[in-house]
Amino acid sequence: VFATLAALPPERSEHLRPVLAAVAERRQPEDDIYVYYGAGQSFMYYAPRFGLDRTRFVLGRCSVTDPRVYLRDLDRLRRKSRVWIVATHARLGATGLLLMLGYLDTIGRRVESIEVPATLNLPSIAAYGLLYDLSDEARLSKTSAEIYPVQTPPVDADFAEWGCYGTQSALGRS
Repeated sequence: VFATLAALPPERSEHLRPVLAAVAERRQPEDDIYVYYGAGQSFMYYAPRFGLDRTRFVLGRCSVTDPRVYLRDLDRLRRKSRVWIVATHARLGATGLLLMLGYLDTIGRRVESIEVPATLNLPSIAAYGLLYDLSDEARLSKTSAEIYPVQTPPVDADFAEWGCYGTQSALGRS
């Protein structure tokens, strides 16, 4: 009884469902979707319910010890004119997600933003659907995943070992 009372209401609820509903409504057939690793499990659950199961998407990798991995994942989407970034459950103060958005704002143009705040109303745990145009060669030539400035935050050893779980292991990827 104590555990139930102590856990209600949920500490934070990150509402990815309304974000995916909005993305599905606005999505065009040629759109690609990049799913931030923290949103992977929710995305895989809700995507078929919104007709996103046959959509081209990249499930981002988790890399708490090497943030450059995130940028390399994003580089797979260069030259695409419509790329949705779906994100929630950002960790470590959202440093990885903020790095990614800074990189995307450098190499592309943000066309649309959908944000659904979490119950705690903290930006790091909101849910996002962000549409980018990554087709401008002038912007793309400014930087790449290998040279964009990256600061690797100190990470607790236990978090480094156990901080990544879920969709990557479920899909047989590391």
